[in-house]
Amino acid sequence: MRAAVSILLLSLILSPSSAQNTTNGVSSSLETDEKVYDTIVVGAGAAGCPLARTLADYGEEVLLLERGDDRQKFPEALTKRGGQTAMLNPVISEQFETVQGVVGHIGRVTGGGTAVNAGVYIEEGTGYFDDLERNYGVTLNRTLIDESFAWLLGSGVVKPSSQDGQWNTALRASLEAEGYEWAGDEGTPQVGYDNAMVWRTYSIFDAETDKRHAADELLEGSNVTLQVLSEVQHLEFDEESADGAKLTATCVVYDKLSDTEGTERSRRRVCVRDGGRIILSAGAIHTPAILMRSGLGPKEMLEAAGIDVVKDMPNVGKDLHDHPQTPIGVGLKAPGPVTIQSIMATRYAGPKCDAENPSPNEECHFILIDELSQGYGITTGMALTAAKGAAQGKVTRSAFSLLKGFWECAHDFDIALKEEEVDPDTDAAEAEAPPICNDQQAEMADCTRQGGSLLSWVTDPLSRGSVSLAANGSVVVDPKYFDHPMDRQAAALSIKEIVKLLVSDDMRNITANGEESCFASDLLTSGLISSAMGLIFPPSKYAPADADLQLFPRGINASMLDTDDSPETLEEIFLSVADPLYISIWHYCGTVSMGTLIEGDDFLLTGTSNVHVVDASVIPAVTRVNPMATIMMLGRYAGVQLGEKRETLRHKERQYTFAVARAEAPLVDDGGDGDDGEGETVSGSVGLGGRVWGGLALLVLGWLVLA
Repeated sequence: MRAAVSILLLSLILSPSSAQNTTNGVSSSLETDEKVYDTIVVGAGAAGCPLARTLADYGEEVLLLERGDDRQKFPEALTKRGGQTAMLNPVISEQFETVQGVVGHIGRVTGGGTAVNAGVYIEEGTGYFDDLERNYGVTLNRTLIDESFAWLLGSGVVKPSSQDGQWNTALRASLEAEGYEWAGDEGTPQVGYDNAMVWRTYSIFDAETDKRHAADELLEGSNVTLQVLSEVQHLEFDEESADGAKLTATCVVYDKLSDTEGTERSRRRVCVRDGGRIILSAGAIHTPAILMRSGLGPKEMLEAAGIDVVKDMPNVGKDLHDHPQTPIGVGLKAPGPVTIQSIMATRYAGPKCDAENPSPNEECHFILIDELSQGYGITTGMALTAAKGAAQGKVTRSAFSLLKGFWECAHDFDIALKEEEVDPDTDAAEAEAPPICNDQQAEMADCTRQGGSLLSWVTDPLSRGSVSLAANGSVVVDPKYFDHPMDRQAAALSIKEIVKLLVSDDMRNITANGEESCFASDLLTSGLISSAMGLIFPPSKYAPADADLQLFPRGINASMLDTDDSPETLEEIFLSVADPLYISIWHYCGTVSMGTLIEGDDFLLTGTSNVHVVDASVIPAVTRVNPMATIMMLGRYAGVQLGEKRETLRHKERQYTFAVARAEAPLVDDGGDGDDGEGETVSGSVGLGGRVWGGLALLVLGWLVLA
């Protein structure tokens, strides 16, 4: 298994959450919640929160189930600086490992990924939605998209990013020197698709207070019933509908947890009323897993996991993809404020890019560069790499203890690792841990606070993987990173672009590389630490000792700028630099896609009458930049679509009820002569006409309601 490591934003390496081997059958032994709802939303994350809020504003009774706890209980999930600490806390962020050994994160508190991510907010433009329509047959209401983005911007959750410090100033200057056009000091919430553009991003972090806003704040002041510590296992369906063309979901089966660790759990059921709906917003990994445990998925896989097949749906869990990312770190001469993706830059790169009107092709790639500074994530990567190495027997217990203590020293947080996870054969003398915050650890902590990273993404990944269930019911995540050769070329071109920026005069003025850097000191290159650091910074062919620019990881320097951009050379750069260093940026998408499994823009799951999916699962091609804004927009968009449809249905029902009442009203007789009715007055004939027209209205409105 590859050592997927990073100087940036890693997490504890844990096994995936075990899926319960359950069937979808109705069990009378389960205790059922007394209250029923119009809508049950599963997942209080980036999509689920705006969705639930919007439906509640339409007057629906909405239950929002969240497997984790309230974000407000965890200080590290409330600030920008606390971000990497939050990701190391398994109570806040679920950590898992893909088949390729790449560490992944899923938010596990209210707010979901918005509670633990890098916070950048970037709206996709019309070109992206044009591509969805052209390539996947996905048609969305463009006016409603714009209105939904505007609603988010007006919510107070999103603000322009901070631009303080020498790092941002130097980075912007070096980008402009390379021909990137500055989009304006006020910033923009939209991605720049013009060639060579750099812009100030928008963010959910408050530039003045360091506060992290998140999607759960959209619930404030609403009538949504939020129920935390409620881990959904599967859906139940109307048994009569199982034989019909459309399945109708009736209830959600969930485990009510006693605490965030799930020390005790009791299985319960909560249901929707007749005509109600269930919406899955649990993300691109957990949403397909819930469907599979409900009996909706590939038949052979379900049978192997001991799950009753309700409907064979081979595409559930397919087409998983993500943005793989390669971080390149530098040492800085002086510390400064923490910055997280406050500047982004895009350009087309490759030997066959049209200079006037570039567009992606096999040798022209749309690349993106962003940044982190002042050690954000570096310490996390070092500690986690040591932990993983210790678990694999590659790092001694004393090296692990040293790095663990260093991390605690740097962040005043008890890292959630167990001593039993390291090599049990280490002798007692070697196992003695140095005291917390000794001189060495304090020196290392100070050093890492003077680090920064430039990061490159594969913006249009073509590699596709899957989410599946193993025979024991556990979730298997396999994005198949870099399976497609064009993804590898894009990664290599991005790395060359980063090095080009780092050798600029503006960046040299603030960076301390080679022997000048504290990262090159004996403290980090010899003794106990070297075994751990070897995993983080593997050797590279682009690392001669007298290189013009020596960065960490050792192996990146200006010598690669002398190479050509042929596919063969780009493959060499990928294998030498990106392959040992790349990580996930946790933008998982595509496992229950629009155009394949989702019908229409009310996000109805095919083959069902009332199961909807609204989260990153439905996106058939990940946004070219951070998808958070688009996912939040889809939550609002779907809420409006579903709310309007139900409002229209209610209006028709009211009209129908009124027509029935009119049709059944007694005739009006004003006392005309004769006892045979033939002397009926004009008023009487009006009463008769009312009955006739009422009957016609009944027929017409009945047809409308059923249409």
